[in-house]
Amino acid sequence: MSQGFWLSEFEQIVKDQVQVDKFKDTSVKAAYVVIGAQDFAQAIVLFTLPINDKGFVNSGWYLPLRRLADNAGHGPNMGDGRIRLACHSQCSISWHKDSLWEPVTSDFMAIRKAIRDNLIGQKPLSLSGQETSGLSQTLAKSTIASALSKPHEDPEVEQLKAELKSETLAYRNQLQQLQREIERQKAMSEKVQRQVSDEDLAQELADIKKIHLHEMQLHQQEMGELKQALALQQEATEALQLQFGKKGECEVSEEVEALQQQVQELTIELAVSKEHSIQHFIDRVDALEAVLVCFHPGAGHLTISAESMRAYAENPTAYAANKCHVEEALYVAWLDHYDNPVCQQCRCEIPRIESPHDYNPKRQGFCQLHRSMTPVNEVL
Repeated sequence: MSQGFWLSEFEQIVKDQVQVDKFKDTSVKAAYVVIGAQDFAQAIVLFTLPINDKGFVNSGWYLPLRRLADNAGHGPNMGDGRIRLACHSQCSISWHKDSLWEPVTSDFMAIRKAIRDNLIGQKPLSLSGQETSGLSQTLAKSTIASALSKPHEDPEVEQLKAELKSETLAYRNQLQQLQREIERQKAMSEKVQRQVSDEDLAQELADIKKIHLHEMQLHQQEMGELKQALALQQEATEALQLQFGKKGECEVSEEVEALQQQVQELTIELAVSKEHSIQHFIDRVDALEAVLVCFHPGAGHLTISAESMRAYAENPTAYAANKCHVEEALYVAWLDHYDNPVCQQCRCEIPRIESPHDYNPKRQGFCQLHRSMTPVNEVL
């Protein structure tokens, strides 16, 4: 710790361009500290202060120190509970991230010692006893930081270093747990979203099939009536043949052929009607300029146009695999791995491969132990 100012004094230095000769042409590590009523740090913002070759703060330099301190994340315990800490790795205003620096344990030791030793002296008259004050300290270069990291003769400092190390370790563990939970929630959200999209499409296809089924039932009923009429006509034909001989037989045969022709035409019409019913739905969607949007892992959100709906409806999985430029079997194997990334042999957790194109089930589907036990020819 080299020098300290009250916030009002520091702002005056920046505003009036007061020369700071000892830090010419350097980027100084500085800290803005909010001090509580018991002279314990409540919040710290670790920022870099650019000094030009003439010893002045670069013109145009500005950081919202108070705002950064008020919205900072959790930091170590500096004697009065955990402080609010803004640094390079946790900055509430992303575009100011590169203007902040990352601390080590010795930096917190130095800041606490500066407060305890009253490095900046008495408060200016413009500050009331209850007003939150800021401490802007310039930290020395790496030589001072290195010296502070060595064992200190003051037992209290060593104890605080141990406490801060423990706090830092606990904080990092908590951060890792939160990151893992975020990944888990993300995977679950994608899976639920995929299920919802598939359910919506399945319902729409079910409605189309219901319409087709109704139309087919009507045609089949009509065909049944015609077949029944044809059977009656054949019986009448036989009777007429016995009664009127060959002349009557020719006339009746013509009627039978006409009825058979109608049956054939209705059969063809039934098949065409089924095809037209599907095409009619697709044409309606196309006329409305509507599209289907479905989510598939690996492929993301797919926009299904009217001309692609038939291919997608026949096999959604194959359609998604094609979009990922992989075979359907490989995509299905990767999808099982993506939903539940565990070893195929021992079921222990393994790293999840995010793209089906990068997935080899004979290699990424096993943990390190069972991967080494898999024959080389199978892996390749």
